[in-house]
Amino acid sequence: MQTLPWRVGRLNARSLSNKTGAIHETIDNRRLDVFAVTADTWHRCSDDASLRLSAPPGYATVDAVRESDPSHGGIIVFHRRRFTCTKVDLPPLSTFEGLCVRLSVDGDSVTLLTIYRPGSTRVTSAFYDEMSTVLESLVLQSEPVMVGGDINIHVEDAADADTARLAAVFDAFDMQQHIIIPVCCYPASFVAGTKSIDWSSLKQSRTAAWSFAATITEHRRTVRDVRQCSM
Repeated sequence: MQTLPWRVGRLNARSLSNKTGAIHETIDNRRLDVFAVTADTWHRCSDDASLRLSAPPGYATVDAVRESDPSHGGIIVFHRRRFTCTKVDLPPLSTFEGLCVRLSVDGDSVTLLTIYRPGSTRVTSAFYDEMSTVLESLVLQSEPVMVGGDINIHVEDAADADTARLAAVFDAFDMQQHIIIPVCCYPASFVAGTKSIDWSSLKQSRTAAWSFAATITEHRRTVRDVRQCSM
């Protein structure tokens, strides 16, 4: 068994500019090595001052701006500078925002996909098709894959049709999904990953952030027939 030397977390920001201090403190206090921020960071560019103010010393950022509306949307991943971070190109996406990075340190690597689907639009078949296309390209790589984000689907409701369809997509790629209990009235967020990842340390805080220390067993590349998800 191989234990990855980092702690990973995620937070729904809903505007970064007025939360720079809180994000800085969260990363620092929890000693997080990787921290993904989603749900409308509202930063306009990679040089936005809010990114610099949020990052503790020794951290770097990689980001994705919503091209159609830079004042809204957006995803940011903070990581320790000792990590090698490579941005992974994604196909054109129309139903959700995505940021994918490959993180490496001390000979270990993980691919982290962070996504955000606005709740202002209803879920369509195109969303599941795009998700399947992205996952298909990622799980064939040699390293484990983690997926997390806010997609405004009530994944905590097993009877929900969209929840069942999303679960079928993850199952097609032999990935495990873990539900993060919703805060207030918001739909639950989620984290999923290849089954070589041990999620036993997954935790949630009152700030709606989750974090875990990843443990990797032998990683096997597995893809089932994704056509079963095309309902």
